[in-house]
Amino acid sequence: MFACNGSPNGGDVLRRKTPSRKAEDSIKATCKVCGHDVMYSPQRTWNLMRHVWIMHQSSKPNQCSICGYSHIKPYVRKHIESQHKHDSNATIIDLKSPELEAEWSQLLDQCFGVTYRKWKHHKEDTQHTGGLLFDDDELRGG
Repeated sequence: MFACNGSPNGGDVLRRKTPSRKAEDSIKATCKVCGHDVMYSPQRTWNLMRHVWIMHQSSKPNQCSICGYSHIKPYVRKHIESQHKHDSNATIIDLKSPELEAEWSQLLDQCFGVTYRKWKHHKEDTQHTGGLLFDDDELRGG
């Protein structure tokens, strides 16, 4: 069960009402390209990237080493388990590169604008890893 309150940034805040779980705030961002609503929280912003990868981006971050099927890591893993289960050489190839990251950043900005820019600056301020901004290991099952 959820209760809805207005958030100061214009998104709707949903609070989970369960006695066994701590309330977690989720914010609804609407994609400016397709109108799809995406729920995220400041601690779990991967939903914004997941939306771009699944709904708008032809260049996926991972690929099957056997047939070239590409998608986000959990989808490629399921693909390998179902299509290549008897092939021990089947692996997931990581396709992420600075060029793809730039493409994804541009799409995120087109889709979510201010919401994405706030997230990007927060990630840059808190994570000085020198690696790519987007890591699909954040996508459940990574």
